[in-house]
Amino acid sequence: MTEVSERYDAGAQAYTRHWGPVLHETALRLVDEASARIEHAIELAHGQGRAASLLDIGTGAGAIALEALRRWPELEVIGADASSGMLSVAEGRAQELGDEAAGRLRIVHATADELGLPDASVEIALSSFVFQLVPDRPAAFREARRVLRPDGVLGFVTWMATEEDFEPTATIDDLLDELEIDPPAERDEVVAGDYESPSQAAWQLRRAGFRDVSAREETLSYRWDPEAFLVHKLEYSEHGLLSELRDPLRSEVLERSRERLARLSPGDFEWRSPVVFAFGTRPDR
Repeated sequence: MTEVSERYDAGAQAYTRHWGPVLHETALRLVDEASARIEHAIELAHGQGRAASLLDIGTGAGAIALEALRRWPELEVIGADASSGMLSVAEGRAQELGDEAAGRLRIVHATADELGLPDASVEIALSSFVFQLVPDRPAAFREARRVLRPDGVLGFVTWMATEEDFEPTATIDDLLDELEIDPPAERDEVVAGDYESPSQAAWQLRRAGFRDVSAREETLSYRWDPEAFLVHKLEYSEHGLLSELRDPLRSEVLERSRERLARLSPGDFEWRSPVVFAFGTRPDR
């Protein structure tokens, strides 16, 4: 088990509550962009007397997988993730869609670079905010290419590197510094990291053997509620800092954070971050 998967196992519920909503709309944008390819794959598979399969790599809480189950009743969906905790969340959420939809979801406990699926077994592979976390991104792309059928498509969205300039974050960081509170130290993790440019993403896909590659920069936008941001920052982003503080310090941090955030304008809570959308096709031979 990797450090990343351990972290997501421990924080699966917190991720779903605090971070999943931030990413949700952008993940669904990826599904929207892939919809024509998905419907084409469904038609081809139907003509061959079988069901088409969509693989959600790093499914997490299941945003892509669940949306695919809702939109295409004839589609089989595979949700793969290295975190058993996140898979449990996705599986539970699928049950809320009913037995028919849940029955079309296959859960696979696997890393992105070792999916454990047969060669050429899925038509579409999608992934949202995962390929920055893998240790070896080219290896993960090659693994996606391996499990795709000829002319199958890989599509993903992930972060672009940026210097964060978000006033609510700076506001709370300044307060923690003043109070001499050190957030829990992050463990060093070997991950691929964020892209420097869309062309870097396109280059890596081509090197992994994909053709008809496209990549572009877009923006993820999310408007925070001040109280939701406060809890996200102190409990999720800072790895449980709020839970570790004892009163009266804990109460002081909350009270003073609320006071300072209240001084900000509503526009200050509009978070915008660059992301990369990329697609590539596996050659037919």
